[in-house]
Amino acid sequence: FVHLGRYLQWFGETRDSYSKGKLDLADVEVKLPDKPDNERRFSFEIHGKKSKTYTIAAEKMEDMFAWIHGLRRAVLYFSKHRDQGDDSKEEAVDTKSVTYGDLKDVVKQGLLEKQGGRFRTWKKR
Repeated sequence: FVHLGRYLQWFGETRDSYSKGKLDLADVEVKLPDKPDNERRFSFEIHGKKSKTYTIAAEKMEDMFAWIHGLRRAVLYFSKHRDQGDDSKEEAVDTKSVTYGDLKDVVKQGLLEKQGGRFRTWKKR
């Protein structure tokens, strides 16, 4: 799963360029399951108002709570701003110049994988 702006997208494989589907975060609710599942210890549920319920499991408790916190913030924001403007238009974003010396503290740590790039070699023409 990849959280990109207003949508939560999922891919068939980690290297896929195109998502298999997406879920509008303005129309969902994120919560812990009513009945804990021993097989999926660190799982949470995304209940779509217009779609089905998705159960997602993380490897660690910290990852699970980070996903829940991030998704709930996105749900709150996009449910309040769903009627303002077109989703395809980019909003103005405040940017701040950051130097390498400013990067002493780790803000977010995790695995980063490149999406796309199915072609590993180029043929000579």
